[in-house]
Parts: sequence; C-alpha cells; structure tokens
Amino acid sequence: MARWSGWGAVPEVFDESRPEFAWAREQLVGLLTPQELAAAARSTLNAHYTDAALVQAMWAAARQLGFEGGRVLEPGCGSFRCLGPSHRLGWLSLMALRS
Repeated sequence: MARWSGWGAVPEVFDESRPEFAWAREQLVGLLTPQELAAAARSTLNAHYTDAALVQAMWAAARQLGFEGGRVLEPGCGSFRCLGPSHRLGWLSLMALRS
C-alpha cells in the first residue's frame, strides 16, 4: 500500500479517447467490478500522487525550519505517502483523517 500512488497519477487510463491506454483499461475491466471501475475513474480528480523524494524534501524543510516533532494533522492522508516516512522515525504523533 505504501507504494500505491492512487489513480490521480494516471487519469489517461480512463480516457476512452486515448487508444494507447486501451491495454490498461482492458486489464482493469478484468480486475475490478463495474462499480469499482467507475469509482476509480471518478477518483482521478482527487487522488493525487506525491513522489517519495518530494515527501522527504518537505520533511527535511520542516526540520530545518525548527520542527523537531510533535502533532501533525493530515486531512487528506490517502495512502499515508506524506506521513508514513516521518511516522516511522518516531518523531511525530500521527493524526490522519479520511472521509
């Protein structure tokens, strides 16, 4: 799950006018129910991918700015890409919200 980026990184897969992604759509049709496929397509608007290198840079910047640990609220944690690495270091109290 930690390496899952969400569908926001690949909205083209769900675009029927993009023939170069037909192979991926065909695989998804075989793997997901029609309801799951529709939900995945809808989620491309708000399922965003944050590269691990960017996450590391963000936490390094926070530490350089004086953050030494404590409580952090992440209202859109998704797959915990942003909070995961820092939480494993043990220097913050994880408070994540998901709808």
